[in-house]
Amino acid sequence: MRVRNLFCLLSVPCALCAAADTTVIPLLSPSASTARELLANPGFEEADTSWYGWMSGYEPVPGAGRDNSRGARCAAGDAGEQHGAGQFVTLNQARPAPVVLSGWSRAEKVDGTPDNGYSVYVDVNFADGDHLWGQTACFSVGTHDWEQRSLLLVPEKPVESLTVFGLFSGHNGVVWFDDFSVVLVEGEAGVFEGVLAGEAACSPASGKVCVISTGDGLAVSVDRDSGALSSLSVRDTEVGEGGWPVFVRDAANNSDFSAPAWTVEEKGEGISLSGKSEALRLDLSLALIARGGAIEISGAVCDSSGEDRAVTVHVPLPVSGEWTWSDDMLRARPAAGLCANTFRTGAGATGTRSSYPLAVLTGPKGGITLAVPPDEPRHHRLAYDADRGMLYAAFDFGLSRATARHPGGASFRVLLYSCDPALRFRGALAQYYRLFPEAFAKRVDREGLWMAFTDISTLPNAEDFGFAYQEGAPNTEWDERHGILSFPYTEPMTTWFKLDPETPRTRDGALTHLRRLQESAEDPLHDSACSAALSAVLDANGESVLSVVNAPWCDGCVFALNADPAIPGDASGAVSRGRAELTRLAGMVAGDFPNKPGLLDGVYIDSYEFWANTINCNRAHFAAADIPLVYDAQSRRAGLLTVFTTFAFSRELAAQMRASGKHVMANGALASYDISAAHLDILGTETNWMPGGEWRPMTVAELSFRRALSGQKPYCFLMNTHYDDFTLELTERYFQRALAFGMFPGFFSENASTDCYFANPKWYEPARPLFKKYIPLIQTIAKAGWHPVTRAQCDTVPVCVERFGEPGGGPLYFTALNDSDRPQKATIAVDLPALGWTDREVTVQEMISGQDLKWESGGAINVELAPEQALLLKLSAES
Repeated sequence: MRVRNLFCLLSVPCALCAAADTTVIPLLSPSASTARELLANPGFEEADTSWYGWMSGYEPVPGAGRDNSRGARCAAGDAGEQHGAGQFVTLNQARPAPVVLSGWSRAEKVDGTPDNGYSVYVDVNFADGDHLWGQTACFSVGTHDWEQRSLLLVPEKPVESLTVFGLFSGHNGVVWFDDFSVVLVEGEAGVFEGVLAGEAACSPASGKVCVISTGDGLAVSVDRDSGALSSLSVRDTEVGEGGWPVFVRDAANNSDFSAPAWTVEEKGEGISLSGKSEALRLDLSLALIARGGAIEISGAVCDSSGEDRAVTVHVPLPVSGEWTWSDDMLRARPAAGLCANTFRTGAGATGTRSSYPLAVLTGPKGGITLAVPPDEPRHHRLAYDADRGMLYAAFDFGLSRATARHPGGASFRVLLYSCDPALRFRGALAQYYRLFPEAFAKRVDREGLWMAFTDISTLPNAEDFGFAYQEGAPNTEWDERHGILSFPYTEPMTTWFKLDPETPRTRDGALTHLRRLQESAEDPLHDSACSAALSAVLDANGESVLSVVNAPWCDGCVFALNADPAIPGDASGAVSRGRAELTRLAGMVAGDFPNKPGLLDGVYIDSYEFWANTINCNRAHFAAADIPLVYDAQSRRAGLLTVFTTFAFSRELAAQMRASGKHVMANGALASYDISAAHLDILGTETNWMPGGEWRPMTVAELSFRRALSGQKPYCFLMNTHYDDFTLELTERYFQRALAFGMFPGFFSENASTDCYFANPKWYEPARPLFKKYIPLIQTIAKAGWHPVTRAQCDTVPVCVERFGEPGGGPLYFTALNDSDRPQKATIAVDLPALGWTDREVTVQEMISGQDLKWESGGAINVELAPEQALLLKLSAES
């Protein structure tokens, strides 16, 4: 174990800011009096009981640690093995305080991609009995020397204890762990964007401002001297003042959060700013303009050093007072501390990205929405720091001169607009649709179930099941006669290769097989192998990212690929995977589809978010990228986020398909990222709501996310589970939960390949009456169209209400879902005047049961729901 400074992990700032720059938020360097180590035997030097083995455990090996000290060794010959070293740490916090955790590891021939299975892994127990599981900092895979990984835990409530692990699970290979640390930071240390930081210093007001405003009372003032976004008004009422300029942090060099000296200029109806930081070696530009009822803030950052960079740009707006933060359509809370709705990606300053493309604050003074475009992917966070009174957008950029389309640079765009405070997130979302109508336009003219591979014509009375989409196009002629849309298959972000029995099931075996195919020009897989090599996603060590697998459809290996069709071919004639697939699919859709006489209706993309968080360090690919690079949250190395390159493929595919009136469908859409919907017409995902035999349906937050980001576009499920245990009762629960959000509940295969549900009458025949009952109902409301603004209020929290249909377009439909394990009584009050229904006689029918319900005076409906039950209410009105 090396002797080291205990506080080297606590983000000690370096002196990078020249006099011309302004430190907006300084980093903090805790002293020994405010930080203390909590781990016993952090370097495994002592033969004590402070560390215990996780599952198959670890081997303490003298000389295996850093500087030939003692270390913990974990070796796995099968990805199913679990190894690790863990230590339980008692904190007994009286009030929340930050904790910095870290550890070192080296690796030899670790397969797969970086994930939670090889990481510093932390489980947290709060004093109130609640838990926070699986906070991680992931190590690199492949073969590498000692590297450190750390994470900053910022608890929202006091922590009683935690367990920290050096974890090795789900991978083959050998790893060593050493020098772990758990440091409690006491005192008044604050946190901003994943680091210990001080207060935000507002720019001095010069009294000279430029103002940009919309017609509804929204206005932003820009200080002419400092460039600060100095005040924000909503409904002609100031909601924040003081403000800060747009600022940046050099993550790789651990700088403060600082702003260059900005030059401000009014240009036409907009405001332009330019700034140059000699200290950070960055040039920045900014433009503000009012357009379409929103204030658009667009900008760019460019490196002037010629080196690869890891920077985060922050666009801050001053917002003070009492506000409500909306996590989504269903959840809102008083704005306190840090308000954000994020998921882990392993990229950027915090290793997280916003789930939604919009953030919403509402209060007595009005409503504020901060949003990013749906079709310009960036690694961003939209958040509100209530303690600092700062609503902000953060953009994480890897900058490199190798990005030929924007050498050393990156651009960003954020929109600010007002929303109705009474409608909160739903009202802001409806406005978002109006700002970006093309991204949410519904282009497909039919709805129904998704069938994977099985020929629908083989089912007796197939019309009972309500199919609309066929993946794989096994019988296009029959599909066309019966109104089924047929889609050929592509998975452009991967290539799967079966391995011969004698080929070792190892990383080296997979790479040897790929090279053999490349060298064998006569092999049918030669072109595919050459495309895979050209498009290969590389890790930080320049090694291909791959997994050795034994899946039902492939006993062999799968390579992660960059699907961007802009990657150029090489001198040997090899074509990139994305370009090869676009060419193949265009020919198929145009009619070059042997033995398939029917017309194809577009293309199906499988596994949209496969390898999504993998950062591609293949510098040969940087030149083709038109979406900015990101950087690794731990190493700060710049690279391409794989899901962004899949987006580039889907964008070009959609342009091709829509030009000929065809459609694009995708599996795995909206699993975590919000970016896929803009270029998809039919969205869906395979899922399992009964893992391990336990009923665990998709949460309403997950369903709400998919509904919100797909708008009125069809969203479909394929249930992949153990069907012998998936009873008719569970099938009906599944159907009702899907109906509540206007989604289509389908089935495929337990192992996503063989023994398909619709190839086995023993499974689908007993459920046929349920299909006949529910699918037409879902088709009815899907055709009517989902709307985010319900104009209905429910007095019972566990009951979720959604609306389908537009006044003037026929009946209105409301779904109500009891998202609890107890019966609920609820009153649903419908605001008929807001829907344009005044002086009309209203009748209500519950469509699942066919029962007529009483329409109470004042526009209310009283309902009773069993646990997890859904209702479908049809409201009809006569003048």
